[in-house]
Amino acid sequence: MIKAILFDVDGVLVDSDEAIVRSFLHIFSHNHLPMPARKEIVKSMGKTTEEWIKALLPKKLAKNKKVIEKLAREMNFVYPRIYFPLLAKPFPRTSEVLYVLSRKYRLAVITNEYKRVALRVLARLELLHYFPFLATRENARHGKPSPELILKALKKLCVKKSEALYVGDTAIDLTAGKKAGVKTVLLLHERNKQLKAKYKIRSLSELVSLAGRL
Repeated sequence: MIKAILFDVDGVLVDSDEAIVRSFLHIFSHNHLPMPARKEIVKSMGKTTEEWIKALLPKKLAKNKKVIEKLAREMNFVYPRIYFPLLAKPFPRTSEVLYVLSRKYRLAVITNEYKRVALRVLARLELLHYFPFLATRENARHGKPSPELILKALKKLCVKKSEALYVGDTAIDLTAGKKAGVKTVLLLHERNKQLKAKYKIRSLSELVSLAGRL
C-alpha cells in the first residue's frame, strides 16, 4: 500500500522549458557562440549539463573540455538564480492534484536544485504548502541519479521503500528510483517517450488512480 509520493520538480511539478531555453541562449550569447535552435535545446533535456552543452556546441568545440566546463558553470548560475525562479510555471491542474493527494499520502520533493531555489519557485507558484519535506542538493553528498535524496526522504517521512512512489520525467529520475528500490512513475512528454518504465502517466491527474491501485 502506498503511503508517500515523492516528486521531481522540473518537468513534473513545473514546466521549466522556457527557463531552460532562455538560460542556454543567455550563456551562448554571452560567450559569442552560435545560438542553438530551441528545438535542439529541448530535444536534449534529461542529459547532464555537460552532456547537454556538448550536444549544442559546434563540432569543433564539442571536445573542448575547458569550454564545456566554463559554460556549465555559467548555466549552473543563471538557470537557478535568474530564469528558473522567474519563468517556471505549474502544469495544468498541479495544485488540484496535489491537494487531493495530500489528503491521503505524505508528499515530498526530490530535486538536485538548491533548497533556496526550490523554496522560492514552489512558494511563488503556491505549491510549497503541500510538501512537509524537500530533499535538495544540500541533503546528500550526491544528487540524482544517486538514490541518496530519495532514501533521505523515505527516512524523514517514516515510510518503507515498498510504500513509496517517485514521479520523474528523465532517465536520471528512473535510475535514481531504481537504485532507491521504489516504484518509479514516468510522467510522459513528447521528448521522453523512448524511455522504458513500468509505470507511465500522461498527466499528474492520472497519479490519483494509479497510486490507489498500487
